[in-house]
Amino acid sequence: MLVSKLGRATEFNDVELWVKDTTAVHIGYKVEQVRHPKIDGERKRFFTKDSPLRFAAWITFTMLLCMHFCLFYLSNPSFLRQELYLQGQEATPFQYRVLPMYVYRAFIHTHAVIATSGHMPKPLNNPYAVILLGISFFSLMGAVLATSGTIMRLTGDRVFGRWMSLLVVYMTYFNLAPNWGLKYTLPYDVPSLFFFCTGLYLIICRRWWVYYLLFPLAVLNRETICFLTIFFVVWEWFQTDSEAAVAANQIGRRVMRILPHVLVQAAIWFGIKLYLAHMFASNPAEVGRNGGSIFFGHLGYNLHELIKPQQWPVLLSICGFLLPALWVGRRWIRVAGMSWGCAIVMGLWFLGMIQVGVITEIRIFSEWTAFAVPALALIVYHRFTPISYMEPCGGSTECQGPELR
Repeated sequence: MLVSKLGRATEFNDVELWVKDTTAVHIGYKVEQVRHPKIDGERKRFFTKDSPLRFAAWITFTMLLCMHFCLFYLSNPSFLRQELYLQGQEATPFQYRVLPMYVYRAFIHTHAVIATSGHMPKPLNNPYAVILLGISFFSLMGAVLATSGTIMRLTGDRVFGRWMSLLVVYMTYFNLAPNWGLKYTLPYDVPSLFFFCTGLYLIICRRWWVYYLLFPLAVLNRETICFLTIFFVVWEWFQTDSEAAVAANQIGRRVMRILPHVLVQAAIWFGIKLYLAHMFASNPAEVGRNGGSIFFGHLGYNLHELIKPQQWPVLLSICGFLLPALWVGRRWIRVAGMSWGCAIVMGLWFLGMIQVGVITEIRIFSEWTAFAVPALALIVYHRFTPISYMEPCGGSTECQGPELR
């Protein structure tokens, strides 16, 4: 039996397989259509039904997993001079990412933090490390929970969403805590992942008032949150109009609906970044100049590094070596907003980072996890059906392939 075409399903959760006899060598097999089954009109789940006990077990497991990552992550030294960062005197552009600075200032002299640091082993036996441990743990837990909600929203399978969301932790090991190359911690890295994962969930759920409460905090944490606005545009462009409206080329209506959001988010982003550039204008810069500039160019250095073969495995390890799987299975995503969102945001992100980032520091791509995990979950969900729920053939040879007859 020669499989010549794997067609798109007529229903969202169905997969139709057409078999076509194309040569004289393949003898006499009639064209059949095989559907992944639905029982009682609803696709069955990948895992067993949910229950409070199973949810509690998953939460406990996830907390232990996140804590393991945080302990491993904090075994690396801090890149920032923490005392200067706390005082607002660190070099720019690092000092522009001020949200963790305010968290440090709020907790650094509290009795709980000081007492906890006194009972911690090295290198966690100081208040800065204890605070960073808390920031990283709650940020990573929040990122996993938000991604779980996103996948559940896209697939309708709550338990599947929970277990697939653990890919966030897996990818974060590679992106932020590699055991090679540039090993250090930055207090805004894991929170940035949290803001992207949570922002993605809020966009898909269209919870705008929470989104606009979160967005200014995300800008204070790191300027890369501007890419979330790009995803917002792509998602709203592809997901909120009916097919009839798209066919009627009602582009103006979509533009007028999306444009106010873009203008508001751009005003928030530029306003905060310009304010921070003015506030820290007298700080020394990363490259030895005076502060006041938001970006620094590294294009020449990055192009030189890209042609080195030893850097290719490092770049391939972004998102835990799963980006090739995302590319190969991209047509199984089947949600236009997510497909185009990943393609456009990741493409623009790479072009931006090759100009203003250091390409060998793969941590600058860590927020890709927020897009890659839901996309991979959709690929698995649409490509595979739980085999234990396949309808039995009843011993008939009509639904068997030639190799079983």
